[in-house]
Amino acid sequence: MAEIVSIIGITHNPFMPRLFKQAQRPPGCDKITERIEMMRGKLAQAKPDVLITIGNDNLHQFFMDNMPAFMIGKMDQYDGTFNAEIREFGLPTCKLPGDPEVSDAIMEGAFDHGVDFAYSNELTLDHSIIVPMLFVRPEMDIPIVPILTNCIAPPMPRPKRFHEVGRAIRAAIDSLPTRKRIAVLVSGHLSLEVGGPKQFERKLHDPEFDAAAVGWMQLTPMSQPLFDRPVRPPSARHSTCMRLTSSSQWHAKF
Repeated sequence: MAEIVSIIGITHNPFMPRLFKQAQRPPGCDKITERIEMMRGKLAQAKPDVLITIGNDNLHQFFMDNMPAFMIGKMDQYDGTFNAEIREFGLPTCKLPGDPEVSDAIMEGAFDHGVDFAYSNELTLDHSIIVPMLFVRPEMDIPIVPILTNCIAPPMPRPKRFHEVGRAIRAAIDSLPTRKRIAVLVSGHLSLEVGGPKQFERKLHDPEFDAAAVGWMQLTPMSQPLFDRPVRPPSARHSTCMRLTSSSQWHAKF
């Protein structure tokens, strides 16, 4: 039986790696880099054999005419990232090892819990996976199992479905026929305005909005739309919401 040894939630804001390198960094950088270093240390201490990375495709691999709700990669090696992200964000090209056997096992296990993943054997990863990896495992030497969720192209799965998928992933991990140590890396960014008026501000996060959004997720029933309230349009906010019930320590996003 596999063991979940770490679950980390972290930003995948593609502007951050470049902003961190500037001579005059935006306010809040020191605190954020401190938290990133803490999570990097937690992951190293956990010594995982496989890293399940959960993010989303930002209309690079898929588009409005072909967007899977939930998809799992099944490759020995993954390339990152896309030319547009290299140009716009200064992200490096990289290669990440995969574990197709664990990918297959999670996909098979999810079937037994009511989740039918789409899958790809030709998957290039964008910043939703690459940026978190740069933050917590820049060596990129741990085999990954990438899972992409649709939180960007309407119609999108309901919050209840994200919760169900998270539980199915957890159950599939628990039933893996291996003694491998599994870590889970979940990414998003609550207060980044994708396409909004504040997208290019030199501001790393919005603490007031982040706190409110976390409160909504805690208090809103899974059957109710999270953004059924007078706030800025959900298209201007970007996050991946998935819960994995776990006895392991949850390392919270800043």
